[in-house]
Amino acid sequence: MPRYESKAMERIQDLNAGTDIFRSERIEYDLSGMRFLWAGIDSIRQLYICNLRADLLPAIARHYETSDSDVIDIGGYEWKLTSSGKKSGYKFIFKNLELGFVVLVKSMYKEADQRGPHIKIEATPQIIDHLGPQRLTKRLREIANLFGETIEANGLAVHLAVDMKGLELPEDFERKLVTHSRRSYKAHGIADISNHTISEMAVTYGKNETFMFGSPTSIQMCLYDKTLEALKSDKLAFCEGLWMRTPSIEDVLTTEYRDGSDGNEADQVKRLEFRIHHSIIREFENGSVNGSGKQLSIREPADLIKHLQALWDYCLNAYRLQHSATYLHPSGRRSPKTSALPSSMAATAGSTNDLKKKALTAPADAMSPCGSATS
Repeated sequence: MPRYESKAMERIQDLNAGTDIFRSERIEYDLSGMRFLWAGIDSIRQLYICNLRADLLPAIARHYETSDSDVIDIGGYEWKLTSSGKKSGYKFIFKNLELGFVVLVKSMYKEADQRGPHIKIEATPQIIDHLGPQRLTKRLREIANLFGETIEANGLAVHLAVDMKGLELPEDFERKLVTHSRRSYKAHGIADISNHTISEMAVTYGKNETFMFGSPTSIQMCLYDKTLEALKSDKLAFCEGLWMRTPSIEDVLTTEYRDGSDGNEADQVKRLEFRIHHSIIREFENGSVNGSGKQLSIREPADLIKHLQALWDYCLNAYRLQHSATYLHPSGRRSPKTSALPSSMAATAGSTNDLKKKALTAPADAMSPCGSATS
């Protein structure tokens, strides 16, 4: 028998009752308390090849010579300008969080007068949610044109995420998670999840609060308490706005997420996040063709939409949770639908069962972690 035969347990689901049971001959997992609140693209880092604008570096030099402020005007927008270390690969960082973008400019590996990978733009979760992939693609090009000329999209990195409440991890979660991560690191706070400097790792923090596996130059898996992280980063209001889009299983006219405003305890939300390096996206391009036999091109957010399902499946196979050598754990057999975009969890018109299904199975059914197991 193969080491991992990957049999699926029998699933018994009742949308009306809100129950979701997985069972085999000898064990049963009750995931009825699991609710999915949001799924989508949390972060995008867009790369461009270009020629730097001829007046850009002289403008930066003049600013350093004549101004005591760290704010510079580029293209009619005010940007906070800082110098970057060699580690980032870029010389300057321009930040405008009101616009929703951080722009890294001037590659350390190309001369300023040479065409090269001079621009990387990081989009905030807020602007991704507001614009969506199509409009975001256009806006990223507009921002890139403020700093460079003859721009050409050269790939992107993306973070896929799913938020859920009612998650209960088994004590042997790490042991049963099949992954290629080779060494471990002990984190001391929720902020450590944003540390991309540790190359190849498995991180645990607190009492099953934070797990991090893998390399930031490949696919990194993070599973952590999103409520705590959002409080620490002052993004709780934004996150709660996302979570409140999902209707309740019991009453579709109310939200599944409870914020504690009624005097009861607020829901604790966990996030499963896959951070996919641009080199992995490029591998998808190199190894795939479309219906016409042409090689795929996934260089911008708009190109990414139709491939989200494949990316989720790939990530979930790279980090596969096994119940045993024979059975996949229930959380390992489910993957999100391709509709898992930031706006897709809004409660739109549909049948009552359609609305209930949002919280039970889609689109955030990426990794429904285990509830209590009974023999």
